[in-house]
Amino acid sequence: EEGVAAEAPAAMARRRDFLLEGLAGTLRVPATPVLNAQARKRGDSDAVFERIATLHKGRVMLAKLLPRLRSGCSAAASLVWAVMRHSPTLLKEGEKAAVAAAAAAGNEASANNSAAELAKETAVAMSNLSYAATSSAIEALASAAMAADAAGSLPSFAAASGPGAGMASLARAVLEQGSRLGILGADYDASPEWSDCFTTLFNILDAHLATLEKYHVAAKGGEKKLAASIAERAGAEKLELPRDLLRACVPHCTAEQRETIRVRIQSCQ
Repeated sequence: EEGVAAEAPAAMARRRDFLLEGLAGTLRVPATPVLNAQARKRGDSDAVFERIATLHKGRVMLAKLLPRLRSGCSAAASLVWAVMRHSPTLLKEGEKAAVAAAAAAGNEASANNSAAELAKETAVAMSNLSYAATSSAIEALASAAMAADAAGSLPSFAAASGPGAGMASLARAVLEQGSRLGILGADYDASPEWSDCFTTLFNILDAHLATLEKYHVAAKGGEKKLAASIAERAGAEKLELPRDLLRACVPHCTAEQRETIRVRIQSCQ
C-alpha cells in the first residue's frame, strides 16, 4: 500500500501531462517552425490555431495551457512556434481588442490584453526549449518579422509598450535561450541558420533604432508633434531604447554589429 501511495502522485502527473498534451494536439499546430510551400503541400495548416487565437477566450486558454505543458515537450515547442509565426498580427489585433473592451467596460486596456499575456507565457516557455526547438523558434520569429516588415505592419522593437514591446520580449527570449544553449549568431560556421535569422532580426532592429534616433532628436528639440508622428508611424505611443533586447543581442553580434549598437545608443543619449 505504501508503494502504491508513493507512486500515485507520479502516475497522476503522467496522466495530467498526457491529457494536456492531448488537448494541445487538438489545436493541430504543425510541428514545423515555418509554413513554407513544402509544408503546406504536406497539408500543414494553422487554421485551427488561427480561429482560436482570434478570440479573446481562445488567447486566454492558450496562455493558460502553455505553462501547464510539460517543460520542453514537443507540444509546447509547436505552440511556441505558432505564436512566433503569428506574433505581429496577434499582438496588434490583441491590442485593438483590449482597447475596445476597455472602452466598453471602463477598465484598463492592459487588464484585458490576452495577446500580451500569451506572448509573455511564450517568452517564459522559451527558456525550457531544447537546442533544436530554440533554433526553430528564431526561424519562426525572423520569418514572421520579415514578412510583417515587408508589408509595413511590423510594430517597432523600440516601442515603450504595446505590440512592439511584445515583439521585443519574444526576440529577447529567443536570443537569451540561444545564448544559454551556446547557439551564437556570430559563429556562422557552427550555426549558419541561426546566424542568418539573427542577421534578419538585427537588420530590422537597426532600422527601428534609426527611427528611434529621429524620434529622440525631435523630442529633444521640443518638436512634440513631430515626435508623436514618428512614434505613430512606428506603431507606438512612445519610443525608447529596447535595452533588454540590445543586451540579449550582444552575445550574437559580430564586431561590426556591436559597433552599430554602440553608435545607435550614443545617438539616443
